[in-house]
Amino acid sequence: MWEWNYIYGAILIKDFNKTFEVIESLKKDKEYPFINTNMFNFGETEIPYCYDDIILTFGATYKNFGYDESEWKIFILKIEHILRRIGFKSAQFHASGVFDDVTLYWHDISDASDEINKNYHTNEYDLIKTNEWYFGYGERNLHFPRLKTKDYPKLELVYPIDYKKDIIREFEDRI
Repeated sequence: MWEWNYIYGAILIKDFNKTFEVIESLKKDKEYPFINTNMFNFGETEIPYCYDDIILTFGATYKNFGYDESEWKIFILKIEHILRRIGFKSAQFHASGVFDDVTLYWHDISDASDEINKNYHTNEYDLIKTNEWYFGYGERNLHFPRLKTKDYPKLELVYPIDYKKDIIREFEDRI
């Protein structure tokens, strides 16, 4: 039996030119789960059709994704490698399929409000702080990371991920 999964997401970007260069520089990813240039879309960037912030979207389907914890780790590390190289405010990726629905969220620490910095660990925010960003689960507003619901699935993995494999090194070397 064949099982499909899909992942879609949005990244609120600060620096269009830098982000465009990074996304365009992605080569064909040969290691599963794949992340390629054509999985991203900038949408409209011209004012008045775009107001204030530009959203970079992502969409992909995968076969049998999500059953193996290492696939989640690799996907998260690949996305985080991209986030490190672009100017972003926040990012949210929703994965859905036969396994369950999971939403991953990142908020750039340099773009976080005083309220977020003060309360990131509370139940209201439920975020994990790193040196680069706040990470959490659940559907959130891209400008303000409060949860819309307290009932959301989490992955059973330790975050931040300390997981280096040749697959990730090859991906990192390409951009």
